[in-house]
Amino acid sequence: MDWSLTASLLAERDTRPIVVMDRRGRIELANGAFTSLLGRPREELLGRRWTDVCTPRERGREVGQALRAIF
Repeated sequence: MDWSLTASLLAERDTRPIVVMDRRGRIELANGAFTSLLGRPREELLGRRWTDVCTPRERGREVGQALRAIF
């Protein structure tokens, strides 16, 4: 079974913004509500670091360190 496809389909049905990251902080899944919130197409988000997409440049390092501590 393709779990990533199943997760994508379930996430797309939810009206709340959903994003899934890997252990390196790269976005692996973003549903339509999340892409609408950011006003960016999904293709532009997938594979990019969360810190590059969702944090101001001057805070990127600090947020990156916090994410590494979580994982």
